Amino acid sequence: MNPKDFKEYIAFENEGRRTESVPAATVVIVTYNAGEAILELIDSLKRQTFSEFEIVVVDNGGNEQKVNQIMAEPLLYISNKRNFGLSLGRNIGTAYARAEIVISLDDDCLAHKELVGAHVRCYRDPLILGARGTAVPKKRPLFHHFQSHYYLGPTAKPTVIVLEGNSSFRKSVLSDVGGFNPELFGAEGLELSYRIVRKYKRPEAIIYTPEAIIFHDYSKGLLDYLEKCYRHPKMRHKLMQQYPHIMNFAKEYDLCSESNHKFSSFYEKCAVKVVGLLGTAAEKLAKYECR
Repeated sequence: MNPKDFKEYIAFENEGRRTESVPAATVVIVTYNAGEAILELIDSLKRQTFSEFEIVVVDNGGNEQKVNQIMAEPLLYISNKRNFGLSLGRNIGTAYARAEIVISLDDDCLAHKELVGAHVRCYRDPLILGARGTAVPKKRPLFHHFQSHYYLGPTAKPTVIVLEGNSSFRKSVLSDVGGFNPELFGAEGLELSYRIVRKYKRPEAIIYTPEAIIFHDYSKGLLDYLEKCYRHPKMRHKLMQQYPHIMNFAKEYDLCSESNHKFSSFYEKCAVKVVGLLGTAAEKLAKYECR
């Protein structure tokens, strides 16, 4: 995963904003039309208790009004010529990472003050190849009722990456397996975990840590949620065509936990029921089209 491989994709690169010392971790943020959220995320990263890390922002577009503010921060800013999607964006950010530990964050989340330190501590064990944290609601808790994979309980354990927006890997491992699959937008973390475990023959080498916390909403609204319900079965179908046993591989791990988010009102309980029925309909439509 050489930076030169990505030169053709990059319109502007600002190398001058990074510190001279080699950091312990690199935080990669791929952003598209994020608005004020990207600045809020960067601000939350400035308040980390662990400070030995750098930030790489890969801009897929739509942030023209915020570019000057982003570039004013001590980070590496990379502007892509067009929107290449999350997976290729993460690969580009990883190529320019100077640290061995590469942390991927969604551009609309906020980082808990212990987030970076929690990821870094996972790699004190030389056998660990990847890690993922947990997510708690930011503004829209309703959609968390459908995302049991966001919280896997209070203790660390082996897992696969199904929360890509709060995940980390060793850069050498990402380079070894070719990084995220650019053709996937959904289940890309599962597919990457599958390739890593197959190559290294160590199913326990990717772990869940509850100490790495982001504040993040699964969906921006109802239409965004339904789009994901429709898209994700198609991505899983695509995965199973390439890797027929990948879902059985995923079932070997405990990827669900009872929701730690309770209903705040009778209205929310009713809303969850209605949204759940609509989401189920979207999933069934996608599965029908995949036949």
